[in-house]
Amino acid sequence: MTVNLHRLTTYSRKILILTAALLLAAGQFALPKGVYAEEKAASAAWPQEPEVQSASAVLMDLDSGEILYGKEDQTARYPASTTKLMTALLALEHSKLDETVTFSSDAVFKNETNSSHIARDVGEQMSMEQTLYGVLLASANECAYAIAEHVGADMGGDYNTFIQAMNDRAKELGCVNTHFVNSSGLHDDQHYTCAYDLALIAREAYQNETLRKMVGTRRYEIPPTNKHAEPTPLNNTHAMLSANKTSKFLYDGCQGGKTGYTDEARHSLVTYVERDGRKLVCVSMCAEGNDSYKDTIALMDWGLANFHKVSLEDETLQSKVDEAIKASGRQGLSWQAKGTLLLPKDAAVRDLAVKLEPKKNGQGTDSANAGSGQAGADAGNAGNQSSGQAGTGAGNAGNSDKGGEEVYQLTLSLGGRSLLSQSLKAQNTPDQKDKASGASGIGRAIGNFFGGLSDGIGKGFRTVIAPILLAVLLILVLLALALLILNRRRRARRRARKNRVHRYRGRR
Repeated sequence: MTVNLHRLTTYSRKILILTAALLLAAGQFALPKGVYAEEKAASAAWPQEPEVQSASAVLMDLDSGEILYGKEDQTARYPASTTKLMTALLALEHSKLDETVTFSSDAVFKNETNSSHIARDVGEQMSMEQTLYGVLLASANECAYAIAEHVGADMGGDYNTFIQAMNDRAKELGCVNTHFVNSSGLHDDQHYTCAYDLALIAREAYQNETLRKMVGTRRYEIPPTNKHAEPTPLNNTHAMLSANKTSKFLYDGCQGGKTGYTDEARHSLVTYVERDGRKLVCVSMCAEGNDSYKDTIALMDWGLANFHKVSLEDETLQSKVDEAIKASGRQGLSWQAKGTLLLPKDAAVRDLAVKLEPKKNGQGTDSANAGSGQAGADAGNAGNQSSGQAGTGAGNAGNSDKGGEEVYQLTLSLGGRSLLSQSLKAQNTPDQKDKASGASGIGRAIGNFFGGLSDGIGKGFRTVIAPILLAVLLILVLLALALLILNRRRRARRRARKNRVHRYRGRR
């Protein structure tokens, strides 16, 4: 069945045009609230991922914070001595290397007898630098405790003050499933983190030049102290950097990291690699035997072989973002492309899709902030949040004050996989609300209206009501077409009757 539009009446054409407009409007109803523009990109296949035996694992781009691989990356695990990366980071942020650390009775004896240590004595004194090497190379638990006591006192408290600071710092970084109760990683049921959070901590730690140097040191010697007449040699325990125990896991470009083991946590491993201009960090948690090293090598090989670094300072990408900002109708909102991203070898920056939407309360911090050196997390699922979350009401309530800042979330994705998410702030003033252009202002008003409706009704609107509405409109379209067909048939019958009458009269 075909319909010749040229032969339809003006009234019939209006029916079709109105029906098409209703269908387009219904399509808008089904969109997530507040999505002002979502530029679709060419589909690009993600590289085939390697087999990983560790219970949890993450491969992250150190430059951007982009997650290349994740396996149960937000599942709580015991971190063991990888905890000491946070301990060392806080110590370097709140003390000087030449400060004197004195080992208390608690530091010496409040550790398991058979755990990692370098046999320090009560009253022994070392510099903060020497104590940190003891923590990062030999994984000495008494050194971790002494540092927490020393820095906690400088903070105006004690050991527990330092532990609270560890948790506060984790929250600042955007960690989603982390809780520390000690500075060493010795087992406690309430001491846990996840592979994603540990990668965030490791990334931030790598930004610290001193810490980066320490974890990449193969051998260090603590000079004689007031309690030890002989120097204390330390060897890095990371087998991908140091051949102290075995050379079979040595890896080209490895910059060190941190090892960890307890009976409950099993093996955990954090590893940094720099090669061919790329910087990666890999986290393996809850692995058996040497699986942590095998998995790390497999993931590093995969990342280095299948991804290439691209600059975000691309005119096409900037144009896409500008269009999304323009569609939002917000003045004073802008994004200056900075930094880099890792993409599959067959993908380019122009293939990235852009989405801009108001940032909802509790949405989390940036999952990747390229160029700023600050890691973050998208608490929904490492940057893959469901757009059906209940958000703010019309006007992005809760995220902006009159005359304050309105926060938007800009997401770059590839083939449906979110790669980078950043927060953009727009100055929200009464004047600016009135100055939006006609089309953009109307679009924003409509978006806010239906967005508020969506928030009130919840996910059910998009998942139940919208499909029903589309089905009803489809039925209306079919009915309209049926009426058009009936109308044409009636006119055809009238013409046929007239022709018969004309022929009959002619014969008479």
